[in-house]
Amino acid sequence: MPDRAKVLPHDALVKAAFASPRHAASLFRHMLTPNSAALIDWASLRLESGSHVDPRLSATHSDLLFSGRLCSGTPVLLYLLLEHQSRSERFMALRMSSYVHRVLERHRKDKPREALPVVLPFLLSNAPDGWTAPTRLQDLFSPHPEVIPAFAPYTPHLSLMLMDLAKLGDPALERGPLPASHVLVIWALRDGRVIQQMVEALPRWVSMINQALMSDEGLQIFGHIIQYLSMTNDETDFDTFCDTVQSLIPQTGDIMITKAEVLMNRGRAEG
Repeated sequence: MPDRAKVLPHDALVKAAFASPRHAASLFRHMLTPNSAALIDWASLRLESGSHVDPRLSATHSDLLFSGRLCSGTPVLLYLLLEHQSRSERFMALRMSSYVHRVLERHRKDKPREALPVVLPFLLSNAPDGWTAPTRLQDLFSPHPEVIPAFAPYTPHLSLMLMDLAKLGDPALERGPLPASHVLVIWALRDGRVIQQMVEALPRWVSMINQALMSDEGLQIFGHIIQYLSMTNDETDFDTFCDTVQSLIPQTGDIMITKAEVLMNRGRAEG
């Protein structure tokens, strides 16, 4: 069976970065309003097993589910979906609704005596041209529930919390609550399809890379970024990126040794 990281590099990168409840919490807090974030006991977050994505869509979608509690003690679930395709999905809100339904069905089977928890749906979009599809399930209906208010109570409602990477500028990303290594992950997901842009932007990112490399965890995440870029770009462009990083940040030399290993492994996979 092929290595999942080679087949689905975006899946491997997202899960390496955000499967940790501590770092998932940083991402969720970045996406929530301050008032909403203040309601959650972030120390209570736990990663749940399994995936709720339609298997037919696993090449372009990755997900993570976390359980936790509100500050009041009430259970809550936080569901993160990465959309990694070339354009917005018109019916993503409907698809997310089906995933949330699967989450709740599993909860009902596992804990049949408990009430259903609130599920907060988060969408991390990597559409290059930005997200243009509705983020509310109710906006997919015609006539819209607001047109016939009497029908509104009977229309399914669900709203996505969206991080649109294409519209997330560098200053906003750098000012957010994510640690340096995870800011670099978002940068790679956003710009990694066209690595030449990353090469041109590298001088701006030297400080962030240096911060990431100060911890063992950051070193590991940076290694995952290198692996991701190797699988999503051709060898020449990837080689240029690695050489530029090493010229700007000489201490990455040991990390870049993995470049040769990555390329050899890719050659074996393609051969």
